[in-house]
Amino acid sequence: ALNYAIDKQAISRQIMAGAMAPARTGFTAGVTGYDPGVTAYTHDPERARRLLAEAGYGDGLSLTAGVSLGQVPNDTLVFQ
Repeated sequence: ALNYAIDKQAISRQIMAGAMAPARTGFTAGVTGYDPGVTAYTHDPERARRLLAEAGYGDGLSLTAGVSLGQVPNDTLVFQ
């Protein structure tokens, strides 16, 4: 559901000024776990809402994420 909720095209276009292609996965080339054959999720907020509701989170959920900042330009904005 979270993958469908994130508008990676908008992040690429607006935050990264088109300088980076939208991410297909949580891994980038050169990182263990990266697979260039993985198909990207489309931005589909309605599907995300439906999947969350089916999983019992129809009213939403709270998440805490540990992230490393300062690795790439604008990463603080991307994670927000």
